[in-house]
Amino acid sequence: MVEVQFADYFYPASDQIVSEAARLRYRSAGDFTAPITIRMPCGGGIYGGQTHSQSPEALFTHVCGIRTVMPSNPYDAKGLLIASIENDDPVIFLEPKRLYNGPFDGHHGKPVVPWSAHPMGEVPEGHYTVPLESAAVFRQAPTSPVLTYGTMVFVCEAAAHESGVDAEIIDLRSLWPLDLPAIVESVRKTRPLRRRARGDAHQRLRRRAGRRWCRSTASITSRRRSSASPAGTRRIRMRWSGRISRDRTRVARGAASASMEPMTWRVHVIKRARHRRRHRRGRARRLARRSRATRSSRTRGSPT
Repeated sequence: MVEVQFADYFYPASDQIVSEAARLRYRSAGDFTAPITIRMPCGGGIYGGQTHSQSPEALFTHVCGIRTVMPSNPYDAKGLLIASIENDDPVIFLEPKRLYNGPFDGHHGKPVVPWSAHPMGEVPEGHYTVPLESAAVFRQAPTSPVLTYGTMVFVCEAAAHESGVDAEIIDLRSLWPLDLPAIVESVRKTRPLRRRARGDAHQRLRRRAGRRWCRSTASITSRRRSSASPAGTRRIRMRWSGRISRDRTRVARGAASASMEPMTWRVHVIKRARHRRRHRRGRARRLARRSRATRSSRTRGSPT
């Protein structure tokens, strides 16, 4: 087990983590593994400045061969840490610094409740593990599931309580791989899905979680046949958060099965449309700059 103090300083070792440890099992065809657990305190909220406040978990979740976990309480921390050490894959074990002294509800002016006075601060002695790739329902409710992790678990709980929203909060615990069965089961009961992470830099992680959920939950989307669609085509209407597409209509081919394997998403259509819009905006800006340059050259060349 290795500890990087703090997560802000892991970048010099990123080549060994990403190019060596994460690839060893694949490069050796399963003959060798890299059972490495790397602990990293991460996150802000402790007035640590620009070099002690980063949350790089989104970088690790985009690397094949690496597991990324982040506990939100002492019980999960011990169980996940033991499970990470016993796992044969390299595991990035991220520890939110803001939770070291107690749960944080988003109000910096309030006194911190220590873990010794919190029911989730009780940690049994002896050996036990919390399975990797296992999410936990932190707060049960009939509506609006919220996916979150780390410090934001308690912030979301306080926000739901203060705003009067009866939201179900799911603590992911394992950021990659995701516990898709737990997420799908929660969305089946409640929906729509909300995703919350620390900072705008983790928009990619939130989008990736949403895409994984959408690929695995075709059975809970509303389906309807269209007379204009050819035989064997289903029109599936899905809601996507973010700037990718909002309430788009996707066309997917396949049998009557609800699984996603026989279906082909036409995501490239949306990407092409977005590319065309960007190209038109860029072309308009170039023409405007060229026109301004022409006018300024004429002004400089005209006699005074």
